[in-house]
Amino acid sequence: MNFGKFAFGALILAIGVLLLAVRLGFAHPDTPMFLLRYWPLLLIAFGLAFLAGVIKNPFLGCFAILLILGGTVLGIFWMNQQSKRGPSRGASSVDLGKANVTSLAVRVRSFAGAFDFRAAPPRTSGVSIGLQGVAGDSAVGYRFEVTGKKGALEWPQTQGGFGIPPPAAKLEVRVPGTLPVALHWNGWFASMRADLERIEAARCTLHEVFSSSRIEFDDAGRPEEIRVWGFA
Repeated sequence: MNFGKFAFGALILAIGVLLLAVRLGFAHPDTPMFLLRYWPLLLIAFGLAFLAGVIKNPFLGCFAILLILGGTVLGIFWMNQQSKRGPSRGASSVDLGKANVTSLAVRVRSFAGAFDFRAAPPRTSGVSIGLQGVAGDSAVGYRFEVTGKKGALEWPQTQGGFGIPPPAAKLEVRVPGTLPVALHWNGWFASMRADLERIEAARCTLHEVFSSSRIEFDDAGRPEEIRVWGFA
């Protein structure tokens, strides 16, 4: 038996059921993005399916199909249960005064989420980080490093499952307007808004893949360089 074709049919069926469940309101809207984080399981399922066809082992073939269909059902059930608890929220701050830095680089990666960047309230010497994650996602921390007198803030500290940043996360970063700031953003299916008024922005580098960005600034806060590349 050609279990590879059965596995492909099961995948098409799972995608159809998932999209229909989201459309009808039986599944949380963030379920497809949540399941996308575990895409390597599809490689395992198809590998088992083709291996089952070669060695003529129906058990492996059935297990591969069950892995696809069962994983989809489990993902829908998990997200529905987690959504009842509401989205996770987190907040943190970094005191730049104690770090004794003279410049700051902010590096953010977003996947199917949103990033908001602007100045902190006056007389603020620290960076504040606010995160609102999707249901089912735990808050992923940031990384702050100081080299010489140059500070670097990176989010997320570690990427999500299988190398994908946490999907559908909404990140807010507020920086003091007294330091030169370099902003670097990588967005996949995401959106970004940067309000550079009252920020001494040195440069902005944006890498967008099917994403949108908006940068606002006045004549006094015009960055030295704005570089945008990618495709939509």
